[in-house]
Amino acid sequence: MIYAFVGKGGVGKTTISSAFALELSTNYKTCIISMDFIPMTHYIFDKKEKNLDVIEFTERDAEREWREKYGNEVYSMISSFFSIGPEIIDHIEKAPGIADEFIFSKLLDIKDNYDFIVWDTAASSSTLHLLITEMEFYEHMNRDIRFYLSIKETLNKIKKGNVDPLQILEKWRDLAKNVWNLIVHETIFNIVETDDELSYLQGKDIAKELNQMGLKIGYNILNRSKGRYSESIQIPEFDGSPREIVEKIRPFLKNLVPKK
Repeated sequence: MIYAFVGKGGVGKTTISSAFALELSTNYKTCIISMDFIPMTHYIFDKKEKNLDVIEFTERDAEREWREKYGNEVYSMISSFFSIGPEIIDHIEKAPGIADEFIFSKLLDIKDNYDFIVWDTAASSSTLHLLITEMEFYEHMNRDIRFYLSIKETLNKIKKGNVDPLQILEKWRDLAKNVWNLIVHETIFNIVETDDELSYLQGKDIAKELNQMGLKIGYNILNRSKGRYSESIQIPEFDGSPREIVEKIRPFLKNLVPKK
């Protein structure tokens, strides 16, 4: 099971997700993964924690892993159509959307290593964009396969070596399917808000978007609460270092942890 914490920038997703990860790690093998553009979890976890791994996975990391995993396949498929050198991969790697489409595969890569994963997401607009992109990518792969089958006879005449583009396309479609199933069936999205009207309204919009995508919503968490809004979990504002604040928040999240 993956617990994702979503919300607009600055509401305290990293603090909340870190506190929850520590609570989970008391009974379960846990990983907290930050996919924020500027990860901050290393300020909270500056030393190894018992039963808890910390991963910071940025867009640049996604580009690098995409190249390592799929660069040769992409080149094989393109070169089956055109006489072109491998430098084309340098160009494609930086294309808009490449990292977006494969960033969630990191969750799939690590999920079997842990009892639970805590996902510290980027700001809500970025996260919703990624979710929509992943959903559309899955649909797009099915269209790609249909397109390939329609030109298969022509492609077979120009195909070089033992490259089989259909196998590559089917592999990517299966990857997209598995990632999307992981997000739909094994991920709970908890919405983090602060005690101001803009954050509260944006939280409602996030819930609406998640519902439209058929995703599971867990708790609404009101961070730095002043008692003006009624949410399922209210956390007051605390002072101290990032780690001290995390430790003060932990008791408020105990009820979220599944019983063994």
